[in-house]
Order: sequence, then C-alpha cells, then structure tokens
Amino acid sequence: MLDLYYKDIKKHIHFMHIPVKFRYTEFHLHNYFEIYFFINGNAKYFIEKKVYSLNHGDLLITNNNEIHKSVVVPGEIYDVISMQVNPSLIKILSSPKYNLLNCFINRPHGENNKIFFEEKQLKKVIDIFKKIEDTYTSEVLGFEILLTAYLMELLMIINNNFDENIQNKEISTTPDMLTPILEYIDFNLNSNLSLETLENKFNINRFYLSRLFKKTFGSTLHEYILFKRLSMAKRLLQTGKNVTEACELSGFNDYFHFIRIFKKYVGTPPGKFKKNSIHKF
Repeated sequence: MLDLYYKDIKKHIHFMHIPVKFRYTEFHLHNYFEIYFFINGNAKYFIEKKVYSLNHGDLLITNNNEIHKSVVVPGEIYDVISMQVNPSLIKILSSPKYNLLNCFINRPHGENNKIFFEEKQLKKVIDIFKKIEDTYTSEVLGFEILLTAYLMELLMIINNNFDENIQNKEISTTPDMLTPILEYIDFNLNSNLSLETLENKFNINRFYLSRLFKKTFGSTLHEYILFKRLSMAKRLLQTGKNVTEACELSGFNDYFHFIRIFKKYVGTPPGKFKKNSIHKF
C-alpha cells in the first residue's frame, strides 16, 4: 500500500521553506493537513477564531477543515516552513496502538492548534526539519523512504507533545469585542450574517466592526464568513450530507453559486469532493 505513495511522494508531501517578504494572503483551506513552523519575522497567525503572535520555534497544526491565514507586517521578511501532508498517508504510517493523526483530528475544531516544545525538544524538531528539507530537495535514490521516516519522527514528537500539553492555555490576541461575534457566526452560518444583522445583534457600528476586523485579521468579515461556510460545507459532505443539504445547512442560499464557489476555493466540485473525500478516519 505504501508503494502507491512512494511512486510520487511529492504529491503527498508538500514542503516549502522560503523566507519571503510581505504578501497578502486570504483565508484559505487545504485538502491536506498542514504543519506550520515559524522561524523568524514579525507575524501573526489566524486559525478559526484565534490570533497567535508568532515567536521563533512556534509550531501550528491545522486539519483540512480549519480556516487559517498569516498576518504579516508590511515590508517585513518572515521565515517559515510549511508542510502539507496527505492524511491518508499519515493514516498508513500509523499503527493500531499509535495514531499519528491524533493531533489533527482528536481535538475541538479550531482549538489546541499550537504545539509547545521545551528547548531540547525544539532543537530536535529543527534538526528534523533540516533533514526533511535536505532530503526533499536532493531526491537521491531512495529519498522517498528517508522523507517518510523523518515525517514519522516529526509526527511522533508533535503528537507526544500534543498529548502532554493539551491543557496549556493558548494565548490568543483576538480583541474581546470580536470574540462573541465570531462565536455567533460559528453557530449561525446558515442564517443571515450581514453587517446590518451583526450591528443590530451586538449593538456595534457596522463600519467600526468592518475596520476592526480588517485591522485584526487583514481581511474582510465577508471573506471570513465565506470560508467558514465552505469549511462547514466540507464537513457536511464528509459526514454524509448530499450537495443540496450541504449548500443549505452551510448558509449558501444559491445552489449554483455554491457549486461555483466551492470549486473555485476547494479545487473540485462538491459532488466529486463528497465521492472522493479523503477525510475517512
């Protein structure tokens, strides 16, 4: 079974380490699970309802249904490593007694995304990332075996720390004023979430709300709601709902608009996504 992944390992493991200057990134979702390792720079990272100020050695994990984005200070260079891994590969690399998917799927949605390391562990993690990068770029004979072995080692460290520090309080810098609004959006995606509705519900000026959201997340509230609805639609399809049900329950009132938007941002039509869903754990 592993041979199928070895044939084109870079299709199942995407690795990127490029120090980059500021560039705008919108909210997004991946079809794979992501490991995001921050090395240096001045940036924040948004996952679902939380914003994290990033420091050297911070590692964040997201599954394929958690919306996220980086928020970088204009003009700054930031250095990060991003790995996106096919969860089906991770499942095969697991054993009956040790599930390497644990840190991605066995936690509340948008919670416990940050993994904490002690100094000795962090040095080990950095060393593994260096080995992964060298192996990924060299493509020497048998590199796919080494790459998979290093991935397993990294995932074991992440999962061990996930289990040990799951109770650690994650410090989010999301403004207190936005927290109840984000929670309301979370539980009312299939309702009217216009700025006027939120203004009346929370007694907050819609223009001030728009500016505060843009300042905090670097994107619009409309964009945030769109990706929250896409995330919900993906989960509904993965759990057996048909396309029409996923459209309605996630707040898309126009069926054909839903099909077009889903294909644009997820990369495949919702019907095909449902049929070929990789979230079968």
